Amino acid sequence: MFTKIRLTAASIITLCVLATYPAYADLIVLEEGIESSTADVRLPGNALSSFRIRTCADCNPMTLKLSAGSRYVANGQAVDYTLFRELSKQHAKNMMVFYDPNTMRVTRMTLSGVEMDSQ
Repeated sequence: MFTKIRLTAASIITLCVLATYPAYADLIVLEEGIESSTADVRLPGNALSSFRIRTCADCNPMTLKLSAGSRYVANGQAVDYTLFRELSKQHAKNMMVFYDPNTMRVTRMTLSGVEMDSQ
């Protein structure tokens, strides 16, 4: 019986000691996101151009680049850039812009709450 208690106590002490050591791992940021509104973003006419966007009302604008790899989604549905740009002209709709912070290239953009009936 004393052997079990010593073994259990030793296990608990070992776990407590190991729990005090921090776990280290490199965090790799694959993309960052900006929540915005269609009222605040003007997209370029060309799907391979750049545009400026603010991360907050008082922040300096940043330039992001669209590329052939950029993806566009409206109300959960994949759309091409031309339709996405047209839908983004509807004011006060939620727009999310995701980009690679190393290259500043847009990976994907999403719109929600847009009217797609007439498109």
